[in-house]
Amino acid sequence: AAEIIHTMNQFVNLANEPFSRKLKVGYLMKQRRKNYKFEKRYCVIISPALFHFFIKEKDDKPTRVIDLYNAIVKELHIENENGFEIYSNSRSYIFKSETNEDNQMWINLIDKEIKSVEFISQENILQFQQSASLIKAGFLKVKWKKGSGTNKLGRIWTRRYITLQNDSLFIYKSQQESTTPLETISFLFGTAKELPDAKGKSRFETITVSGTIYYAGQMQEIKEWLMAIRKLSQKLMNSALRNTISDTSGEIKAYLEAEAKNEDNKRAANIAILKQLLDVTGNSICADCKAPQPRWASINLGIFICINCSGIHRKLGVHISQVRSITLDDWEQSQIDTMQQIGNIKSNNKFEAKIPLHHPRINEDSTLDQRELFIKAKYEQQQWI
Repeated sequence: AAEIIHTMNQFVNLANEPFSRKLKVGYLMKQRRKNYKFEKRYCVIISPALFHFFIKEKDDKPTRVIDLYNAIVKELHIENENGFEIYSNSRSYIFKSETNEDNQMWINLIDKEIKSVEFISQENILQFQQSASLIKAGFLKVKWKKGSGTNKLGRIWTRRYITLQNDSLFIYKSQQESTTPLETISFLFGTAKELPDAKGKSRFETITVSGTIYYAGQMQEIKEWLMAIRKLSQKLMNSALRNTISDTSGEIKAYLEAEAKNEDNKRAANIAILKQLLDVTGNSICADCKAPQPRWASINLGIFICINCSGIHRKLGVHISQVRSITLDDWEQSQIDTMQQIGNIKSNNKFEAKIPLHHPRINEDSTLDQRELFIKAKYEQQQWI
């Protein structure tokens, strides 16, 4: 299983690549998130599609690794200085260069690495995930239950990289060290259970013979993980039933096979409906910035949005906007109904009803800060209803 996960990481350029493939190195000024001050950092672009930065050049381990797959790079002018912004995994990183020439070189190389993996479309990834049995991957905070059998994870909440694959959930120290898991939870012999919210965090636990492990994250994240685990458990149960039913039970076997086929057909039908909805007037462009060919949606707002704006919608919180991929995520019929009933034009008639005629709007070239200001005003503050 670990080998398949490592292959997937290489495929989508998430694995830690050797430094022999450095494209550009040098010092940049990086903006801190807490106080917005700039600090000197040693930065490295690594092919394929990774950006490392260190406190010092001699450091062995980077302070952070930015995944450039599905990232965005934008030129910025900060206090009359040259700079750029990388937006990746719903987080923004801002850097300044000494000269405009150097700044353009950083931007061009980063953009080249981003485009080098664009051939891996979301449909390609989905097909690869299915062939490699990778169901879901992402980050959650994890700790083991005091008194249970496992203790590799520690009793303090720690952010870990997690994958759901084949019949098991794998917990890794980090995304870059995803070859040997710290823990493996098999759902042939274990179960997952949702827990009450605690201190604003949604949680669930996995229970196996080796012990109990707690997981915490945003409400929508936890729901998605639990849904994926429950589907896997049901699939494993059906598989076990098929293997134990005798040859004389042909009707039951046929029923189980038909159920599995129905699930696949339902998913394909839902994607087809959503793609038809994209052809409806107003839905073929992002509801917020008007970028063409949106491939994401807010299922409660009933709108189609681009990948740039989808990151801002995620930051709003699921109580305001619940983001889904049109092709990668599973959709319920009620969610599709909402998209059919609302759509971009109807939604904008509500949320932009009283926007001043000359009020600055965002477009597909807007910075992430500009998008955030506009989208928060539109949906969170509801300034123009």
